[in-house]
Amino acid sequence: IYLVITIIMYFTGNKISVYEVREGSIVNDHSYTGLILRQETAVNAEADGYISYYQNENSKVKRGTYIYALSPEKLDTDKNMSGQSAENAGSLNPEIQAGLIYQMQGFNENYASNSFSAVYTLKNEINTSLQDAFSSTRTEHLSTVIAESGLEVASYPSAQDGIVAFTVDGYESLTKDTFTAENFDKTKYESAELADQMRISAGSPVYRLITSEDWSVIVQLDRETAEQLRSDEVSSIKVRIDKDSETLWADFSIITRNGNYYGCLDFDNSMIRYAEERYLNI
Repeated sequence: IYLVITIIMYFTGNKISVYEVREGSIVNDHSYTGLILRQETAVNAEADGYISYYQNENSKVKRGTYIYALSPEKLDTDKNMSGQSAENAGSLNPEIQAGLIYQMQGFNENYASNSFSAVYTLKNEINTSLQDAFSSTRTEHLSTVIAESGLEVASYPSAQDGIVAFTVDGYESLTKDTFTAENFDKTKYESAELADQMRISAGSPVYRLITSEDWSVIVQLDRETAEQLRSDEVSSIKVRIDKDSETLWADFSIITRNGNYYGCLDFDNSMIRYAEERYLNI
């Protein structure tokens, strides 16, 4: 009798409807694949040879800092002067280890689950510390290898301050005035990764130098969205990067070209997080 009554009440009673409510003001979310534009240059080799890099990926360098060396034969960079492995040669000294531990302890004590993106900030801070530590070791190690090789090795410095990257894609010269709709076609996109001991020909790219923290992301807009944003006089937009869930504010403007509409998002920080990316899902 109880089961029968319960079933009758279920089918005849009022149903509870469940709704998901977003906290905060009313917002409109749109997902786009954006094209990244930076102030960057592909630096070409001045001669033929096997390349060896003094710097690590995404290292910050000043003008005159050695970036790479060219040798007529491959250099044995796997071992250092005392016969240790390169991995052991790059071990952290106690002072740097203590600094990283202190940094992580501070993060752990102040962590809040509602600001999970702080994890990625910590990650990038630690990566920067490690890069600074290993860049010095890498430069000293390569200098020792060159001295012991007995080969005629030419070293080449950076012509200006910047951040060194070891991928090139031919889009380094793109600007807000020169990009086209075809640049958004990822099926035609190709990127070359440069590595130690590659055979390099004179005139071919050896590294990419990024010279400004300012960068832009261009997204394709339909006409309706572009006109709506223009009529609302939107000058800044909150953006979430899918890659690491980082949230950034961008200055916003609309570019009209050949009947197409584009949104231009301008940033003045966090560029190094995405230095290896040409496209971002935002």
